Amino acid sequence: MSPTAIDGVAAPAITRANTLNLVAVARSAAEAERIEQAVGYLGDFYPARAIVLVADPTRTGKSDEGLDVRVSLLEQAAGDRPVTRFECVTVAAGASTASRFASLVSTLLVPELPDFLWWPGDSLSTALFQDLIEVADRLILDSGALADPVMGLRGLAAHTARPHQFPR
Repeated sequence: MSPTAIDGVAAPAITRANTLNLVAVARSAAEAERIEQAVGYLGDFYPARAIVLVADPTRTGKSDEGLDVRVSLLEQAAGDRPVTRFECVTVAAGASTASRFASLVSTLLVPELPDFLWWPGDSLSTALFQDLIEVADRLILDSGALADPVMGLRGLAAHTARPHQFPR
């Protein structure tokens, strides 16, 4: 009997796949959940190591001091293709602890894959954005989350006018 057989029935082939690293920033648990759902759909075409960072400004006091980490294994199966597995790591922190996100992210990235930063769109001048853009190859700006679309797009234009900041 084959090692992949269970009770005499051949088990389907399972492949762990990552085509990119996706770092996404959320401002609330609800926004993080929306991002995690989008990552699940992304797996049909581009299975990714997704890292969702929740910088929750409502966490204060003792709850602001630590990190809450959740790891999910996502799975896609379509037709005769092997099952594809990829992961989503969600890290939640308060405002003061979120300043350490960039150093945490760099250890979670799969080497040799392109790194994408999905930014929620509000401010490109924050310390968190400046730290995270240093580890990214590409920027995805969520323009639907812009509080002031005109100012947000002006900020993006100013950022892109600067010399190329991506590491690769």
